Amino acid sequence: VLEALSCGVPVVAFRTGGIPELIDHMETGYLAKYRDVDDMTKGLIAFIDNPSLINRASRNALVSSTKYSFERMADEYIKLYTEFFVSK
Repeated sequence: VLEALSCGVPVVAFRTGGIPELIDHMETGYLAKYRDVDDMTKGLIAFIDNPSLINRASRNALVSSTKYSFERMADEYIKLYTEFFVSK
């Protein structure tokens, strides 16, 4: 999911695991109900039939992927570990 978003590719996926934390529904992709093939199909068609939605979601995906850059994630882990170990 992150690789696709970082390439500006909107993602259509089931709402399961950590995926809902990565995709903003109808902003960077489509979150289908878990194991609901009809809903997955609805999401795919929504993007296939709407080039302006693809373009907007593509731009949004590129922006959202920066939240998960190596530098930012390293900083967040350092902050978490510092809070945990310093406060103990």
